[in-house]
Amino acid sequence: MNYIEPAGKSFRKTILALFLGSFVTFADLYSTQPVIPVFAKQFGVSPAMASLTLSFATGTLALCLLLVSFFSENIDRKK
Repeated sequence: MNYIEPAGKSFRKTILALFLGSFVTFADLYSTQPVIPVFAKQFGVSPAMASLTLSFATGTLALCLLLVSFFSENIDRKK
C-alpha cells in the first residue's frame, strides 16, 4: 500500500483534489440561491418559502455527512 508523504508531490495533489471536490460540491449546493426570487415569482410563493430549496439541500448534506462520518469510523483507513 502506498502512503502519501506530507512533503511530497502526491500530498499537494491530494490536497488540491480535496479542495476542488469540496468547492464544486458547495458551489453546486448553493447554485439555487441566485434563482430564489425567480422561484418565488414563478410558483407564487414568498421568498422565504422559495429559499427552502437551499435549506432542504443543506439539511440533507448535513444528515449525510453525519451518516458517512459514523460509518467511516468503522472502516480501517490506515493499516
